Amino acid sequence: MVDKIELKIFTKNIENISTHCWSCYKGGYMAILEFEELFYKFFSRYYKHHIEKIGRIKEGKSLHINWREIEKFDSAFADAIIEDPENALEGAKKALEKFKDIDGNPMKLHPRIYNLPKTLSIEEITSKYLRKLIAFKGLVSRRGEA
Repeated sequence: MVDKIELKIFTKNIENISTHCWSCYKGGYMAILEFEELFYKFFSRYYKHHIEKIGRIKEGKSLHINWREIEKFDSAFADAIIEDPENALEGAKKALEKFKDIDGNPMKLHPRIYNLPKTLSIEEITSKYLRKLIAFKGLVSRRGEA
């Protein structure tokens, strides 16, 4: 038996999206477009100068993003990133492409989110964390053949 999936469309008014974000996300899922819009607004507010700096010197392929700043920006958005990292990171990449480097080309940066709310030990990782964004720590004691 297949569960019925209800897709709810977000309001295009980005100023009001925060109040709708969590309920719409829980009712279905947040599409890449919604993640892209929220990440663009977030990057414009918190990371614009850093992105422009990377674009001027054309060095670095990653943008390190503090999850706590995302949470401060919009806690429902931060929770949605934890719940659906695949769409969230794709939306972040698309938002970053809206910024241009010194030559006018779209920025091709990889978003790297750090400082997540909880760090797990390897033993704590279970199936409930499947397809979730997690941070873990552990010690590599042996490496197998590739």
